[in-house]
Amino acid sequence: MTTLAAAAITSGRMEVVSLTATYGFTLQELQAATFGSRPVKTWLHEHVHAYQGMTTSYGYYTTMLRLYQNTRVVRIIREIGSASARLEPPLLDQIRRLKGPARGRAQENAQAWYTVELLLMYLEGDLDRYSRLVTSSSDGRSFAALFAEVEENMIAYFKADLHNICPATTSPLLREDRMLDEQILSWKFWVDDGGGDVRSVLESGALATEWWRAWPSTFEELKSSMPSINLYSRWIHHALKVLDAPDPRSLLLTYSALVDLALNPPILPHHADLRAPGMLSGDMNPFWRLITSMQMVSSAGVPIIRDLERDYIRFNQSLCDLLGWPTPMTIAAASSERLPHALHMPDPMTANYSLASFLRGQDPVVFLDMDVWWDSSEPAKAFCGKFTHPVVQLAGDGAFFSSTPQDSITYVEQFLLHRYFNQIMASRTRPLPPIELPFNAIQGEVDIYTSKMEQTIRRRTGLMHPQVRLAAGAVRAHME
Repeated sequence: MTTLAAAAITSGRMEVVSLTATYGFTLQELQAATFGSRPVKTWLHEHVHAYQGMTTSYGYYTTMLRLYQNTRVVRIIREIGSASARLEPPLLDQIRRLKGPARGRAQENAQAWYTVELLLMYLEGDLDRYSRLVTSSSDGRSFAALFAEVEENMIAYFKADLHNICPATTSPLLREDRMLDEQILSWKFWVDDGGGDVRSVLESGALATEWWRAWPSTFEELKSSMPSINLYSRWIHHALKVLDAPDPRSLLLTYSALVDLALNPPILPHHADLRAPGMLSGDMNPFWRLITSMQMVSSAGVPIIRDLERDYIRFNQSLCDLLGWPTPMTIAAASSERLPHALHMPDPMTANYSLASFLRGQDPVVFLDMDVWWDSSEPAKAFCGKFTHPVVQLAGDGAFFSSTPQDSITYVEQFLLHRYFNQIMASRTRPLPPIELPFNAIQGEVDIYTSKMEQTIRRRTGLMHPQVRLAAGAVRAHME
């Protein structure tokens, strides 16, 4: 087994599913705001993040990777208990002190947990933690090798733990290209403002939507209304240079479609048969997919999107044919067909992704057309209630849970569990710091979630007295 160094690992740098949206304006101020105003821009920006996490194959995949990590930590805790040992975090160190068969089984689970952690770091472009972990563990596996190992484990996880979900059993291997692996990881250092990772894809995609219905009339106006080149705006500035758009509206619609394409790779086991022979690691990585697809639009002269309803399908089909990628519609069709009906999902994460895939099949631009948020029809209200942040806070108000409160609670609890399990796996800080709730909670909410966490951990691990320390979140409001 690869030797793991606990100090090199921390919890995920960012959660792809945005659990909360905390705003610095009131509900009344939002309702009175107009398109192009700061409250509306911020509202749109944050809801795009919710879409990115809940409705894309990348968002769902990375969410499930984290839930899978939780199951492996549970098994490690049970093995420690079977050896009659007292829990002594970090577990990566304690595993080495175990004796007998329990040690081998715990090491096997730790290896699976660690491989996912490494894969997440690679996908997110977190070169700092990736390099520390690889150096400390002497792990020289390529992305293709990491992905193949994780996929085998995820197929078993989908079948055994998420019952009735049966992905494809054949998984064409990705072609190894270590130079590309290194290039993708190193890109953030070539871009001196940190714009070379998945976070830059997420943020620029959300930024591109801020001008909805308040499109700049000239490119100069667009440039002047954008931040200077940084994490949020770098790739839109790049799009201004490489995309032959007649006006800012066309450029921003096209860019939003490119980000959506970047976040919908054939990355799930359910999509294995959609991968062309010889697909590379970059074909799974949203950052690389965005850069590659922008360059292809430019070099091949793919006509850009002027009207979403009219041009979107043609644009995606033409571009994906050139790149050898399945379109987001093809990905959605496979997901909708191969995941059980949303009503029979064992968890809200799968239910939301399954429903989103079905809706994409009905309307391919459903997650690009932001007019739905100003549609007063009952179907639109139901849609907005489902595909929003599980928890929303506005200035002067407490936390608002989504239209399905139990789903919101599940999202928050899974977030806290992943933080807790990663903390006891790797942290050497003593005492372990409290885990903050992902919203500005009152003490009563802290107590409720502490009790729920302890009950869940007892039920899943057999620990009689789990030590859980939660704290009220000090979440900074967006655009105060």
